[in-house]
Amino acid sequence: MGKKQRRIGHYSSSQKILLVGEGNFSFSASLAKAFRSATNMVATTLKSQDTLLTEHRSCEEH
Repeated sequence: MGKKQRRIGHYSSSQKILLVGEGNFSFSASLAKAFRSATNMVATTLKSQDTLLTEHRSCEEH
């Protein structure tokens, strides 16, 4: 039996989702929470880890 498909806006848990240039990863975290999984997502940032942690301290939570 397959997993129930979940939708949020234009996004579906059955899609493969690539999120490029995430600021603090809050958007990808909200999708993962809504979908109850992040196995179908890849999220990236253009910033270095040091810069990211300095500018967006909340990103560690996501």
